[in-house]
Amino acid sequence: MHSRYSSNPSRDASYDDLALRITKLGLLIHLIVPVLIVVAAYILRQQGMGVEPAARGDSYMFILFVLLAVALSEPIVAFFLRRLLLAPEKVRSLIGQRAALEALFVRTFLIVFCIGATPIVYGVVLLFLGGQITDVVGFALITLVSYRLLRPDAEFLVGVVKAASTPAVTT
Repeated sequence: MHSRYSSNPSRDASYDDLALRITKLGLLIHLIVPVLIVVAAYILRQQGMGVEPAARGDSYMFILFVLLAVALSEPIVAFFLRRLLLAPEKVRSLIGQRAALEALFVRTFLIVFCIGATPIVYGVVLLFLGGQITDVVGFALITLVSYRLLRPDAEFLVGVVKAASTPAVTT
C-alpha cells in the first residue's frame, strides 16, 4: 500500500498505524455517534417531546447564542488540553515504553475528541427547546470542524516524541 509518508524511509510506520487508529476513533466519536444522537432526538421530537417551535422567542435566541459561544470554545479548550496532556515532560517519562506511550496518545485523543464532539449535544438541547432540525446543523458543523482541527497525523505524533526526546533547556 502506498503511503503519503513513504518518501521518508527513516520514518517509523508504527506511528502511521497509531495515527490511523486514533483517526478512526475520532471518526466514530465525531461522525457516527452524533448522527445517532441527532436521529434519536429527531424521533423523540416527532413523538412530541420538547417545546413546540412556535414557542421560540427572545429566551430561545439567548440560549442559542450562549450555547453557540460555548460550542465555539470547545475546540479551543480541547486544543489546549491536548497540549497539556501531551506535555514534553509527560511524554519524556514514557520514552522507551512503547505501549505506555501509545496508551497516552489514545487516552489523550479520546478525551480531546469527546470534548470536541460536545457541540452536537448543544444542538440537540436546542432541538428540545423548540429549535428546528436545521438549528442542529450549525452545531454539527462545529463538531466536524473540531474533528478536523484536533485529529492527529503521524507527523504530529512523531513531533511530540521528538520534542520530548530533546533535552529541556533550563535558564
